[in-house]
Amino acid sequence: MSESKYTRKRFLKTSALGIAAVFFGSSFTQTFDFSDKPYFKLKPIGRSLELEGYYIWCSSPIWGEDGKVHLFYSRWKKEKGMGGWLNGSEICRAEADSPFHKFEHKEVILAPRGEGFGMQQPVTIR
Repeated sequence: MSESKYTRKRFLKTSALGIAAVFFGSSFTQTFDFSDKPYFKLKPIGRSLELEGYYIWCSSPIWGEDGKVHLFYSRWKKEKGMGGWLNGSEICRAEADSPFHKFEHKEVILAPRGEGFGMQQPVTIR
């Protein structure tokens, strides 16, 4: 069995590659100025929708013709745990005057399908 030794020469080569990667990586990002791109100036606005007793997932906001922001999202009861989305998830709609205002739940669009859905048995095709 041959044993691989970590020599001083190998250490210096590896260190030199690491230093070069840091140097060239930082000079690359300084070469290009992205400050005029608005998508690099995005900042999180925090939670604008929270519902007591529910997990909220996968929100999709759209501007409506009424000038309000309509937020479509998935929710399920916390009592079902994190796996509750499998058969307890429902699609809902909330609205706000803008993405920066608090959203208010308005309606359930699709109710949960209930037990028997979610993790189904595999189908064998012959």
